[in-house]
Amino acid sequence: MNDLVKEFVEIITVELNLIKNGSIVALKHVVTGKYLSSIENLRYTTGSMNQLVYLFIHFFLLHQ
Repeated sequence: MNDLVKEFVEIITVELNLIKNGSIVALKHVVTGKYLSSIENLRYTTGSMNQLVYLFIHFFLLHQ
């Protein structure tokens, strides 16, 4: 069991170093297969004030 815990800690340590503040990432929506988008100045107006991310789907695609 101790070896399992050591392995878990090692994996988590590596994973935490992969994406840092300022990293550029691509997020793909599982259901539609489309990539999420963002606009630099589009942010939440309350709470965290973080940048919003969205999935743009054309209106005609929803009604086919």
